[in-house]
Amino acid sequence: PFTTIDPNVGVVALQDERLDWLAAHIQPERVVPATVEFVDIAGLVRGAHRGEGLGNQFLHHIRNVDAVALVVRGFLDADIPHVSETINPVQDIETVDTELILADLATVERRLERTRSEAKARPRDYAGQIEFLERLHAHLNAGHKARSLPRTEEEEALLGELFLLTEKPRMYVVNVGEDQLTQVEEILAPVRELAQEEGAPVVAICARLEADLTDWSEQEAQEYRRDLGLSESGLQTVVRTAFDLLDLITFFTTVGGHEVRAWEIERGTAVVKAA
Repeated sequence: PFTTIDPNVGVVALQDERLDWLAAHIQPERVVPATVEFVDIAGLVRGAHRGEGLGNQFLHHIRNVDAVALVVRGFLDADIPHVSETINPVQDIETVDTELILADLATVERRLERTRSEAKARPRDYAGQIEFLERLHAHLNAGHKARSLPRTEEEEALLGELFLLTEKPRMYVVNVGEDQLTQVEEILAPVRELAQEEGAPVVAICARLEADLTDWSEQEAQEYRRDLGLSESGLQTVVRTAFDLLDLITFFTTVGGHEVRAWEIERGTAVVKAA
């Protein structure tokens, strides 16, 4: 269960037929795809905030990410241990959520203490901040994620300064076995039900299969995936879902025929600003 100590950072290119089309027609010296950066940290177990397992000491590595992907186990394999006795993705999500909420509570408590101290000299200036932080604290203490708390624009700005983990948009990634690919929807159903409340996307991948296929040629790997009813690699599914979750699109540029590049930008960005 505890194989990640230092965070693993991976930059993954988004496969895009439009970029391939541009490259084929322009034939540049260099083609640069849009990318998503992933930071993989150690898993959390129940009681991590009290130091169980490896504790939650690694959570600071993802304070500045734009979204969180919760990877949970759906596959059955007696040779690979699991921290709990049963394979239950929803239970694992609830365990992680509890630990993230507790970590956020600690963050809010520190900010509240500091703000109350600053307010002693100018109580009126800080009254609104304190009221919001107390409301946020009560919300988290009741077991709710920060993202579900109603807020004003001013309060939104204050929330942004806190880098709360349960404020970030999220996706759920369920790791299934190759022998379960025909039952994926059945396995995902309870996770989808949980994710529906927050509008979070849910995807399934078979990490063991993807690891095995890395030694195959791209054509052979695609053919094998097609035989299993998969249209693309699990990694590309995750990257595309991340793009949608972050509300990103690609903006294409070419420089004198030397380079064709796909840039990741926020949807709705004006074309001049994008350029």
